[in-house]
Amino acid sequence: MTVLPGSFYWACYSTGLGALLHELGHTLDLGHTATGIMCRGDNIYLAFLPAPNPTDLQMGTNASYVCGTEDLETDDQPHWARSSSVMLHFHKWLNPEKDELTSTLSAPYLKGNRLICPQGLGVVEFRNQQGLCLSHQEFLKYPLPTELKLKANPAVRCLVALDSKGNLLKTSLDLT
Repeated sequence: MTVLPGSFYWACYSTGLGALLHELGHTLDLGHTATGIMCRGDNIYLAFLPAPNPTDLQMGTNASYVCGTEDLETDDQPHWARSSSVMLHFHKWLNPEKDELTSTLSAPYLKGNRLICPQGLGVVEFRNQQGLCLSHQEFLKYPLPTELKLKANPAVRCLVALDSKGNLLKTSLDLT
């Protein structure tokens, strides 16, 4: 194995950058994913970031377009998992065009086994007890649904929902 001069420093830098992105993802309410930047426990070497493709997300806003197509989700390329990409797309901290009064609007809430979202659902993540995203549902075409019936799944312990205005619901869940 040939070690290039400075490669140790580059490895430290890229791993540190990956860890920074991972922890920043948690700040933005992203959960752990099976692969990619939000993967738990793996070193994240960021030799490069794939170029964002605005056609990956179909919506008429100036959203934060990030990598998240199924094609990019390989273990050898740094990427945001699709559910993380859609969450970032709707996150109000990353969308300056979101109404400044979103905090006064009705955020998503649970009513029995239904998720109610007056502003229209953007994305719903279903996570296990350790915070790993098991599955998600995304809604990128108008009209956005305002209600979602939740199905029983004993593995799902946490629900995270973002509406079209960036309002967040993050709650424990027990629908068994």
